[in-house]
Amino acid sequence: MVDGAPVTTGRFSSAMGANSDSGGAAAGLLAAPPFPGQDFINPATKLPGGMAVISIEPQHDNSPAPFALKPLINTNIANLVGGANPQTLTNQAASNAPTGTISIIR
Repeated sequence: MVDGAPVTTGRFSSAMGANSDSGGAAAGLLAAPPFPGQDFINPATKLPGGMAVISIEPQHDNSPAPFALKPLINTNIANLVGGANPQTLTNQAASNAPTGTISIIR
C-alpha cells in the first residue's frame, strides 16, 4: 500500500524465481532479481511509511484489488537507506484465515 492505495508487486507461486511480471512496469534498466518482488524506480516511489502485504489470490483473479486473505503484513515500512534491507512481516495467518462450521442433520 502506497499513499493508501494498493500497489502490486506481481503474482508468484514460488520464492525461488521472479514473479509474473519480473521487475514490473516501473522497473529500471537493470535485470530484475531472481526472486519475487518489484522495482519502484521509474518513476521513483517512496515506500517508507507504506504497508507491505502478502495476499493469497485466487488462480483466475481478474481484479486489481488485493484478496481478503492476507497472511503476511508489515503495517509500517521502515525508512532504511542503501543496499538490501529486509523488512519483517508479521504472520497473521491464524487470525486472518476464514472459519466456518458444518452441521449434519439426520
